[in-house]
Amino acid sequence: MSITKEKAELTLKKVFAFLKENKEDLAIQEMTELLMEIEEDKKKFVEKSELRELIIEIREGFRRMDERFAMMDKRFEDLIHYMDKRFEEVLHYVDKRFEAVDKRFEEILHYVDKRFESVDKRFEDMNKRFNFLQWFIGIAMSIFFSIITIFFSYIAYSSQKQTDLIIQQLENLQKVIVEQSKQK
Repeated sequence: MSITKEKAELTLKKVFAFLKENKEDLAIQEMTELLMEIEEDKKKFVEKSELRELIIEIREGFRRMDERFAMMDKRFEDLIHYMDKRFEEVLHYVDKRFEAVDKRFEEILHYVDKRFESVDKRFEDMNKRFNFLQWFIGIAMSIFFSIITIFFSYIAYSSQKQTDLIIQQLENLQKVIVEQSKQK
């Protein structure tokens, strides 16, 4: 229970009355009890400096979180850049390989065309399938890298949502602390 002004005045009146009656032991006992209650009340209240330190610590935490998210964004951008570059390299390699295969295939078709006209149609069909496969692989690779990009975007979005939730909870905590300090 907190010490009120009335209780403090009553206790001091008792102390002065005991001193007038030369009952110093009782006066000391009353004064000691009052001081102990004051000390207990003091422990219950947060000092302004402690609150200031807590606010500074919360702000420093936000600053560190901002730095971490900036680092995560940079890493994510670097990863996207690397993935794009790697995708281009793979497509270039695949294109070169298909060009080499196409060239060899044309040579074979030319040779077979001279000797077997009936086989010519089969090789043309095979060439169409091969081109379809080339397109299919290109589209499949595009879908694959799109999924990877979406996945990493989702991770970044989830991290941002968690950060927003933490910030909101810290702001609520700060409001509660400020309200408690105002009430006391």
